Amino acid sequence: MATDEDSVPAIEREVWRITDFDILWRHWGDEHVIYSAGSGDTLLLNEVGARLLRLLLDGPVDVATLIHRVAPTGDEGDSEDMELRFAVKRTLSLFLNYGLITRVQ
Repeated sequence: MATDEDSVPAIEREVWRITDFDILWRHWGDEHVIYSAGSGDTLLLNEVGARLLRLLLDGPVDVATLIHRVAPTGDEGDSEDMELRFAVKRTLSLFLNYGLITRVQ
């Protein structure tokens, strides 16, 4: 018998967590600038990136949950939108490249 977990792609079951909690954060409108003291990098984030980072700062979370929680409120179908899924995965890849997150084993 298939479970809900079987319907979620393996990559979306991956769990990620923040590795660098020493982050300075400023925002102007829908643009967010973060400075990672750990890496010395400064990043400009859009609203999706900012929401993802906030969720990750709360603790380890899987990709499927991130996609669901980043979807605009009131739009049930948006979490299924391929563009949103791509944006979340692309942003996680950016965070990984800058050493902000790591996959939980």
